[in-house]
Amino acid sequence: MTEDEKETKVSKDVKKLRHFEEGMLKHYQSFLQVLENILQDFRRVRRQDNKQVKQGEFHLAPEVHEAEKLAIIANKCMCDLLLRSPAFNFAKNLMASVVPRMCLQQPEEVSHSPP
Repeated sequence: MTEDEKETKVSKDVKKLRHFEEGMLKHYQSFLQVLENILQDFRRVRRQDNKQVKQGEFHLAPEVHEAEKLAIIANKCMCDLLLRSPAFNFAKNLMASVVPRMCLQQPEEVSHSPP
């Protein structure tokens, strides 16, 4: 909302609605950032684990399994949000995060969203 729109005289109901919408968008954006952080953490943990494998330690650390579970859930959430409201705010951010993962050779849960 622009400064001019904020300064325009409106009814109490409109003010309440604007306040609610601003809060909802703020929290929605924070939620999307949490999902993206989960996916970034998984990539970081996976890279660290790959370094250990190259050094001769041939086991996956428990952190990798836990991070993978969270990454699957985060990716499913992003796909569901994008499918249900493709024109909603931050849809471009969702697509920028989801599309690169669509062709990865990962467990089916990571690359596909349930119907």
